Amino acid sequence: MLRKVNLELTVLDYDRIGGSDPIGKVLLGYNRKKLEKKHWVEMVENPRRPVIHWHVLQVSPTYKHISPRKGVGERSRTG
Repeated sequence: MLRKVNLELTVLDYDRIGGSDPIGKVLLGYNRKKLEKKHWVEMVENPRRPVIHWHVLQVSPTYKHISPRKGVGERSRTG
């Protein structure tokens, strides 16, 4: 069942005045490549344990005008 699931994490630049702007996103899942797949597999194999990896955020076509920030950390927990 989890082989058909993707997890999309979008990072926003929080703004108290006006809307929060998206900075970038990362997609995790079995059908992803390299680190995104490895991270997903580790989370599925280690339920209820933190699995931490660093990801470079990808820019969505919806917000191309924003440059991705390299080295942004992403932490996920299962359970």
